[in-house]
Amino acid sequence: MAWDKIQLQPSLLLLITGVMAITLLMQSIIGRGLDAQLREPENLDATILYKKRKIIEVRNKAQTVPVWHGPVEPLNIPAGSTPVIYDIPTSQPVVFLTIDDGWTKTSETQKWLLEHKLPATLFLINDAIKNNYDYFKSLQNAGMSIEDHTLTHPNLAKLRLARQQAQICGAADTYQDVFGHRPTLLRPPYGSFNAATIHAASSCGMQAIVMWRVVISKGVIYFQGDRTQLEPGDIVLMHFRPEFLDDVKDFVSETNRAHLQIGHLEDWLQ
Repeated sequence: MAWDKIQLQPSLLLLITGVMAITLLMQSIIGRGLDAQLREPENLDATILYKKRKIIEVRNKAQTVPVWHGPVEPLNIPAGSTPVIYDIPTSQPVVFLTIDDGWTKTSETQKWLLEHKLPATLFLINDAIKNNYDYFKSLQNAGMSIEDHTLTHPNLAKLRLARQQAQICGAADTYQDVFGHRPTLLRPPYGSFNAATIHAASSCGMQAIVMWRVVISKGVIYFQGDRTQLEPGDIVLMHFRPEFLDDVKDFVSETNRAHLQIGHLEDWLQ
């Protein structure tokens, strides 16, 4: 009997080792899932700390869309400079909505935006919108501005100057032909840029590189810094995605919750 027990020990050790290996693998998988959740949305700059919270859902309730009609305090940009802007310094109770990409184009989103006439700034990728320019022309006609998010959405900081210029100028040239207005604002894909990006943007006629302070995505609001609500001057980032309609309604509820109104970004950059 004692010999049987001794003979079983290697098997038992192998079994324990296998269980431990499976446990570690599961922890790794779960950990990666949690990391992915914490990194959402995908383009959050890993070098910037965000505080996030779930949004209190009031999507199905009637809400007033608070559009700013008060005085404008423009941020004066010196000629020849191309600053990187994360917010607009102001004491007025105003925030700014920016919407990126353009891959998802639904009739429900189009109808909602046309009805509510949000003074949004649309940073569009040409590859995402070239199959339906008319969709975004209708939004432009409703008061939304079309700005530059490059031709194909590369990480600009990984490209040489000439290729960055081709991406930025190419989109600006195309949009001037399609929409009758040449963009003056650039949002670099993934929020990634370097000194060459600033030079390229300036050479393509960009007035400023526009980043953001707040992100709204899938029922969660992300804040840069240690705060939990919108503040005057915030630039808010969203995307044309399948969940966009819920996101934009969340944005409206958060704006009302903070007693703010929505301004037109281009009016505040001169």
